[in-house]
Amino acid sequence: FAEALLLFRRMELDGVKPSPVTCVTVLASFTVRRLLPQARKFHARITALGLESNVIVGTEVITMYEKCGSLRDSRLVFERMPQKNLVTWTTLISSYAHGHGREAMEIFERLLAHGGLEPDAVACVSALDACSSMASLEQGRKVHRIVVSRGFESNTVFASNEALCHSLMTMYSKLGRVESVREIFEKMASKNVISWTYIVSAHAQAGDLEMTLSLFAIMQLEGVAPDSIAFVSVLSSCSHGGLLESFPMILRCTTRFFPVRSTTAALWTLWDGAGSLTTWRSLWRSCR
Repeated sequence: FAEALLLFRRMELDGVKPSPVTCVTVLASFTVRRLLPQARKFHARITALGLESNVIVGTEVITMYEKCGSLRDSRLVFERMPQKNLVTWTTLISSYAHGHGREAMEIFERLLAHGGLEPDAVACVSALDACSSMASLEQGRKVHRIVVSRGFESNTVFASNEALCHSLMTMYSKLGRVESVREIFEKMASKNVISWTYIVSAHAQAGDLEMTLSLFAIMQLEGVAPDSIAFVSVLSSCSHGGLLESFPMILRCTTRFFPVRSTTAALWTLWDGAGSLTTWRSLWRSCR
């Protein structure tokens, strides 16, 4: 950040007018909240140079303020921009999606009403993230219908768009719609560890112990090594579902993928499910 700003100032002192590309490069260096005061000063300089109206620069300013923790400033810049492209709209929706779902969906609705632009798969992913954060099945289904109507759910587009599939799976999982999660999972052309983790976690969260364990086993038979999230999801399901006897079998399987420290940490996390330190120690000894 400091070096980029210093070079920018030297450029101006040498009589070189900064280009939009130069401004975007410097804007990208503002990445943490503590830099908000400096970010505002640099934004003022961009405005003085007459570059804020540039759609690429303006969009990057929105991103900068989001990274610096000021969605209010992001929104003000957005509303002042004379021209906005699809990236601009998607950037603001994404900025609001996690923790400010209603605002994100309000902007998404405005995008839908916009005469010259239509949301793409990336915009739909951000909208789905917003639906997940606000736990709205109605809004989520609406976005899903848009995904279908725009053709993003076709075999050639949807199945190969992992981000879109995963966002739909996350939303339906959080809303307890395991059948919908499974339907999307089955449509995917290829399934990686993240895809498998979502489907395993969805059944674990729903308390479907048998299917959780079955999918966890199939995942490995398919040659996909489970990550720590899938691992903890299965253990959590067993813990809360009263299947403590399944712990040793799972642990013996998963210690191939995780160091002892990670496995122990996961068990400590689930200690409440074990009921006592004696039970926890017994489970750990049984899988060594």
